[in-house]
Amino acid sequence: MEMTIKEVDTVFVALNIARTADNPWAKVKSPPDLLKVSMTHIVESMKKHGISRVLTVSAWGAGDSYREANWMFRFLINKTNVGIAYKGHEEQEKVLKNSGLNWTAVRPVGLTNSQASKPTRVSIGGSKKLKMAISRKDVARFMLETLDDKAYFQDAPSISND
Repeated sequence: MEMTIKEVDTVFVALNIARTADNPWAKVKSPPDLLKVSMTHIVESMKKHGISRVLTVSAWGAGDSYREANWMFRFLINKTNVGIAYKGHEEQEKVLKNSGLNWTAVRPVGLTNSQASKPTRVSIGGSKKLKMAISRKDVARFMLETLDDKAYFQDAPSISND
């Protein structure tokens, strides 16, 4: 970890809990606390090296965005092994909130592998109704575009394609 973030300005994190298959009931093969433990180590290393900016991929429906999620997302969170990942995202967000760093936890809706870039819809605290999908490419673009935007520091914007 130390060598990975040495002499950088910003840290981008895109970790998630792995399951044995895409099926939401598939067995989880990652440690359930992977996101919390990883973020704790990342924050410690960042502080040691004087790095203050971190952006992470979280999930729409994690934390206070749970109330924004539709019934299908809430069902998956509550009744399947997808919920283990959501708990992990909530825990990593708590680590960030207590870190004293300039963090942003980006909460995308359902991810796709589309290569076509589309505009991004941003919701802060449920301010906009989101669509159900966004490409991984557009999540990465959003994170790069908001890197220096102080409006997103210490915040968790939810995003979808427009």
